[in-house]
Amino acid sequence: MSDPETTEATIGAFIEHFGAERIHQMPQVNASEDVGVFGEALQVPTVFWFWGGLETESTIAAFTEGRMDQLPGNHSPYFAPVIEPTLTTGVEALVVAALAWLGKP
Repeated sequence: MSDPETTEATIGAFIEHFGAERIHQMPQVNASEDVGVFGEALQVPTVFWFWGGLETESTIAAFTEGRMDQLPGNHSPYFAPVIEPTLTTGVEALVVAALAWLGKP
């Protein structure tokens, strides 16, 4: 489970870098990622985030129309993220989060 204080600080760094208009709170989801277990074992706080990768118009339509369950998940054979800006955004998010905790040079 993501640590609330650490999550808030990381989201603050994302907002500073990407702008508030690009940051959206997702509803809580059930996931079976191991990242929380690793954090607990090492006794360090963790943050788990998502970034978009699907085609914008059809994804927004699915959210608006309550059809989120029809979007292909990352374990679906139909999941095919749009390469850009997905790849660049993911790399930027990882760097921004790391710098938030490791300090800026």
